[in-house]
Amino acid sequence: MKPEEQIAQQKVRVLIFFALFVFFTAIFLAKMGYEALGERELPPQKTTLHNKSMRGKIISKDGFTLSESTKLYKAMIYAKGIEEGKRDLFINLFSIYSGMDPKRVRKRLGNFDRTVVLSYKIDATKAKYLKELSRKLYKLGVYKRLHKSDGTTVTYKLEILESGESREFFYLDTLTPLLGHMTKIDDDGYTKPAGLKGVERSYERELSSGVDGKWEGKRDVLGDIILDSNSIRKARHDGFDVYLNINLKFQKRVEQILDEYQEKLQAQEIIAVVMDSISGKVLSFASSNRYIPDNIKQNQIGYLNPTATEYLYEPGSVIKPITFTILLEQDKVNPLEIIKVENGRYRLNGHLITDEHKKMWLSAENILVYSSNIGIAKLAQRLEGYEMYEGFKRFGLTEKSGIDLPYENVGRMKSLSKLNRAIYKANTGYGYGLSVNLMQLLRAHTVFNNGGYLLQPQVVNYIQKEDKRYIQKPRRQQILSSTVAAQMNGILQKVVKEGSGQRAQIEGLSIGGKTGTAHISVKGRYRNLYNSTFIGFVNDEKNRYNIAVLTVKPKKKYYHFASLTSVPVFKEIALKMIELDFLKPRKKKE
Repeated sequence: MKPEEQIAQQKVRVLIFFALFVFFTAIFLAKMGYEALGERELPPQKTTLHNKSMRGKIISKDGFTLSESTKLYKAMIYAKGIEEGKRDLFINLFSIYSGMDPKRVRKRLGNFDRTVVLSYKIDATKAKYLKELSRKLYKLGVYKRLHKSDGTTVTYKLEILESGESREFFYLDTLTPLLGHMTKIDDDGYTKPAGLKGVERSYERELSSGVDGKWEGKRDVLGDIILDSNSIRKARHDGFDVYLNINLKFQKRVEQILDEYQEKLQAQEIIAVVMDSISGKVLSFASSNRYIPDNIKQNQIGYLNPTATEYLYEPGSVIKPITFTILLEQDKVNPLEIIKVENGRYRLNGHLITDEHKKMWLSAENILVYSSNIGIAKLAQRLEGYEMYEGFKRFGLTEKSGIDLPYENVGRMKSLSKLNRAIYKANTGYGYGLSVNLMQLLRAHTVFNNGGYLLQPQVVNYIQKEDKRYIQKPRRQQILSSTVAAQMNGILQKVVKEGSGQRAQIEGLSIGGKTGTAHISVKGRYRNLYNSTFIGFVNDEKNRYNIAVLTVKPKKKYYHFASLTSVPVFKEIALKMIELDFLKPRKKKE
């Protein structure tokens, strides 16, 4: 072969070799590109993680968290995204980390060709460990690489995502129904609690006023956000925390007293409210009928409504001090004048009025001390209908008390035209023919212990979010001269020293009040059922408190009188206030 032909052949071989090299190099690069971009399926470079804000807490005066929200998470996975030979490994590890029964996990996974939710109720601690488990399972090769129709592959991991918020009440039935109960609302797939009753409802806007946080940053191979100096972080701000005026330890003691007396008296319910007479702060708001918020039984549905603000009843003789005060203000009675009380039986326009104490004569102030219906009926005739009507309105008996709880019932009073008629004037004067709630009565009686001021009761002391604090400023209005208020204070102390409130006495304290035992009307007729009320005050040298107690339908024989039901409860509460340093009795002089 000629040298020229040999050179030509060598050139052809070189060209063929070069062409093959280029061809295989292209295949190699294509394969590498496919591996890099296809099977690894790199997620988008950036992702956003939302951090949902939480509902604020409710906290007692002595610093105990009464209700608080916790986050719930859900665990999700594509059911067929687990390697068959490692399915048992996944089930066992997930069960250990989540606390779920392995059989339940296996049933949830089933043989579905879709994403399944293994649990909706995973707490924050378990969620943290399950996220770490998900990464470990990836390293162990538990997840399949699944081929998609576009020729790429994808790996579905165990996902732990926020699913909602759960409301926790830490002291079971304590402070119910005051705290209130909850419902659930859906916020674009995220479950949130919302208040239906009580403080949870009245402060719904403040408790739920949070602002969501947000994180933006690069994603790792599993799609989790990488937090570094380039990440954007927007802080989460939760709702306002609500701080009560109620001391948890004191509240529990009051509830224990009510429970004991409910059983002893066989009562339908006993309610007690304690209020600072000067500030209007509610120190205890208690009922013997309580419930566990996350486990309300069918027979407890009625317990959801706070009786102190929503139960209307004819109060009986606890109204008499208000009637007497209106007369004093109008200068239409002298406390020391003598009134004929007819030996306990008196007919007014054909209607019989009776007294438990059969006396012929009483001083005007002793009409209150011995709770004479006849005496107050006669004195009430000195008032014009409009004077009685306006006087009761001034004491707040035809309006809401202003307490920071929802759905308060205001009650009713006879019309002005009826109050001009003698019998209606008499009935109203001793507490029949009108309806009130216990909170209205307590508020009205507080006037006699603070120089004549009608106060707005306050369950909540202040609300706070981070460094912002907003203090509640209750309304107060002077409706009575300090002179008349002092006169009434003295008369009510005499009721406790000599009259129907004697069982309330505690040495070293100034105590006054008024009993009321009222028949209950059923379908327009008064039955052998009673509501027994005692509203009084208890003071030491520095502090002034009012306490209202209502015993609903006591069934123990002969124990329907307020002097035997609500008065002893009042005293027990006052003794607890001494024990817990709310009150300090004067020491005996040696």
